[in-house]
Amino acid sequence: MSAIWGIVNFKHSVNESDADTLKSMYQPYHIDKYGKAACNKAIFGCGIQYITPESHKEKLPIYDNKTRILYTADCVLDNREELITELNLHSRDTKSSTVNADTPDGELMYQAYLRWNSDFTKHCIGAYTAAFYNEAVNELHIFTDHMCNRSLFYSYSKGCLIFSTLIVPLAKVTKATVCDQWIASCLATVSADMMLFDSLTPYKGIIQLSAARHITADISGLSSTEYWSPLKLRPNLKAPKNESYKDIFINTLQKSVASMMRSEKNTGCTLSGGLDSTSIAALASNTLSDSGKTLYSYTSVPHPDYIHDKKDNYYITNETKGVEALCQMHANIHPFYVDCVDRNPFSELERLIPLIGYPMKSGQNLVWLDNIYELASKNDCKIMLKGQYGNSTISYGPALGTFYQLIVSGHIKKAVNLMKGFSSIYNVPVSTIIKLIIKERIITLFPEKAEVTDALLSKKYIDEYKLGQTMQKLLKHCGGEQLDSRRNRLNFIWNPTAILQLSLFDTAMGLIHGILIRDPSKDMRVITMCCRFPVSEDLAGYMERGKIRSYMQGLVPDSILKDLSHRGLQSADYEYRCSLMWNKQAENIIRHINNPYLKHYVDNNRLREFIKRINISGKNESTTAKYTSENLPNEVLTNEKLTRETLTIDDYRLANVLYSCALLLELYQ
Repeated sequence: MSAIWGIVNFKHSVNESDADTLKSMYQPYHIDKYGKAACNKAIFGCGIQYITPESHKEKLPIYDNKTRILYTADCVLDNREELITELNLHSRDTKSSTVNADTPDGELMYQAYLRWNSDFTKHCIGAYTAAFYNEAVNELHIFTDHMCNRSLFYSYSKGCLIFSTLIVPLAKVTKATVCDQWIASCLATVSADMMLFDSLTPYKGIIQLSAARHITADISGLSSTEYWSPLKLRPNLKAPKNESYKDIFINTLQKSVASMMRSEKNTGCTLSGGLDSTSIAALASNTLSDSGKTLYSYTSVPHPDYIHDKKDNYYITNETKGVEALCQMHANIHPFYVDCVDRNPFSELERLIPLIGYPMKSGQNLVWLDNIYELASKNDCKIMLKGQYGNSTISYGPALGTFYQLIVSGHIKKAVNLMKGFSSIYNVPVSTIIKLIIKERIITLFPEKAEVTDALLSKKYIDEYKLGQTMQKLLKHCGGEQLDSRRNRLNFIWNPTAILQLSLFDTAMGLIHGILIRDPSKDMRVITMCCRFPVSEDLAGYMERGKIRSYMQGLVPDSILKDLSHRGLQSADYEYRCSLMWNKQAENIIRHINNPYLKHYVDNNRLREFIKRINISGKNESTTAKYTSENLPNEVLTNEKLTRETLTIDDYRLANVLYSCALLLELYQ
């Protein structure tokens, strides 16, 4: 795996010092070897990480004197053996050939490009970005893989294109300024979602390449094409006579998992007690057990002093029992339970935001993910598997949506049969199911107007960028609702915007910790399968999330698969952790929130009210508040009645969003 960067000036010779600056910006990350290659109008760099056994032999970038192509890649191939066969490398005389079966992935991809040109993407599956500059015709081609597993950013101005795996080096070199539209959309909601507009980034003129993208650039400008989309595939995959849908599901997911485990050392995974991560861990464990290897699993557990409200028995806040049940079934899983006792959702932001170049709005998950990746790296795990996208793919299957899509497509008999089976398992009368479908359909026909109300964004930006309308449009078309149309169901499975956000964080965290983060539930083969499966399979076994509940029997404990009345809740102790640290860290948090850069975007009256609310002493009610806000009345600053208990989880989440965005804005002002 690698980080790549490059400069192509289609009009003049490149400035080598800019390339050196790009390289220097990668020094804080975990890079094992650096490389550089150049020609007259282009210079490429590569920072190689030793992840796979072949990566030690990787020599990137390269300039091919014969073809006059300058090439670099950030590349791990999942179909390596198939590609070697297609390229006829097994039959070559390894003594006389520069290419053989031990050739590193970057070289294999270059050979694929020479063989098939831009169509090499039809033959290469994996996590990659690649850049090819053809000096003979003064033309640059850049590619992302089918699922944008690796991030890539670029800036094009006045005949010069600069690209980089991470956004931070690119923003520094181009002296980029903040993109108001992106910041406004980020501040529009306290959710973890940051992207309302395709390809926009926090910086003007810097674009993030989306999934399955091919950029062509030359002196006249650039063009962008999408070379693959599962939405264009034929639906309703029919299982062969000798193969069931379960067979297709297991074989596809198993192949995806196994192909991502080519680690030079150990393999790890994030593991909750839920359906997705346990399924991936089970298949990974089986693959490793064949060679006597161990799977290292890492599970986030609550703070040792946290006590969950026993009245709420739907959510499982500590998923240790599910992990232990899986470990009993798969003896080669070595579990680690991570309580992050010395960390909280705010504690790592000042360290990580300058490295990632984005706000970290999901602070409750950041705290344990960062800790887990750090521990995994210390255990020599080079590959880290996860199942984060599984809710959209392998375990997707809402009951009402399944019934509805069958009814509107004319499969009424099949819908009724599924309702009867579902009714017997969940003890819900068919008549009630029909009433719920009608109710949800009415809601769909007359949806509530989306409003930007849960954050402090200024009305000026809400109106200027039409954020309410944009959010309404996304809610209408992105899927994930109770009564999705078939199109919205596919849009939920294949969501390029969500994939972009996952890409930038996985890539950055991998470079920070020296690991490669992969999600088999987001593999293009799995995506293709889920888009083509009949919708009725979403309710296989008459259960919601039916594919995974039915098909994984015998691989995942029944105590997990058949638990229909509980659901795991990660970061359940979020509010508790925040309350523990607030007395010590509130002053610093408020100092950053109360700065002129952030005030430019928010409603300052509401900001003052919010600071008033969180401007408290955590342990001593009589302690005079000492934090100041511009034009804030003294009687507000000395309010002695406010106590730590007055803060809610919503207050902490909003503080997290404002603090994260403030830290980012301070970097580039």
